[in-house]
Amino acid sequence: MESFWNSFDTVNIIRLIAQWAVAICGIIALVFTMRMTVLKNKSDAEKLKADSTERSQMMEQLDSAHSEASAAKREVKIAKEEIAAAKEKFLPRKITMEQHQIIHDEFSKISELAIKSQTYFVVATKIMDTESSDYGKQIFETITSYKELSPGVAFDPAHLNVFHGVSIFFNPIDKESPIVQMVQNAFAKAGIQFIKKEFAMETFSPNFRRSNTIFIVIGSK
Repeated sequence: MESFWNSFDTVNIIRLIAQWAVAICGIIALVFTMRMTVLKNKSDAEKLKADSTERSQMMEQLDSAHSEASAAKREVKIAKEEIAAAKEKFLPRKITMEQHQIIHDEFSKISELAIKSQTYFVVATKIMDTESSDYGKQIFETITSYKELSPGVAFDPAHLNVFHGVSIFFNPIDKESPIVQMVQNAFAKAGIQFIKKEFAMETFSPNFRRSNTIFIVIGSK
């Protein structure tokens, strides 16, 4: 039997088969390479989508945390304001150095007119009200710190009133005085709130029931 290695036809056939096998293997390798590329692109796309979803979730969580933090800050601010308001409600009123200086300066302008027109001043505080009395004394001392005016200023610690705040009015109430407007402007400039509420002279101690007088009445806080 002749060896296939020595047969031209046999070797040629085997060569052709080998060439076709190499070609087919190349095609198969190419197909698998293309498939791998498709699968890799798909995997990358899914990973990118997952990363994007994760980033979106993180951003939502950050936004939610920021909103909660902002809400917490607002609540803390409101709580602080409420605490400050509560403290302010119970703390006694005081004339600050700035208010003292403003009123003193304004009364330096008022005093000349008051002395010439013989206009008097009475600072009256609510009877048996320590806070009203202490605040009234501060206002009295601020006004009388202008020495030229001090002889015409009196202090009534036993006024009968049931209102809150500060009232400034002129007696007799049926007459007008430009000075009372100047006094009200001085208090407004100093940031001291007041109302224009008249009180009957019988509510003041007998020694202070004066005519041609500007009354500064201190009620409860």
